[in-house]
Amino acid sequence: MELNSFNMATFVECPEYANCGYVKWRKERPDLHMPPLPESGDCGKLITACGRLNPAVPFAVETYGPLTREEIDASFPELPNKNGRPKRRLIGGGE
Repeated sequence: MELNSFNMATFVECPEYANCGYVKWRKERPDLHMPPLPESGDCGKLITACGRLNPAVPFAVETYGPLTREEIDASFPELPNKNGRPKRRLIGGGE
């Protein structure tokens, strides 16, 4: 299969999907404010840009949880804040 910039990471496209610590973390949803993985299993990352598939990156594919800003952004969408404060990603958090 030829990869292009539109291939998102699902079990069909990603060769390491079953071993991916980020996907396992998203499936288990340790924080219930996280949106669940969609029915397709798409983790929200482009395969061509996934650092976990890059052999030059020092962490293993199996490393559990989010490791990059991209993974945090996909896991925790921005939430509105009150009183004109900036948006945040975590309930009760500043980020």
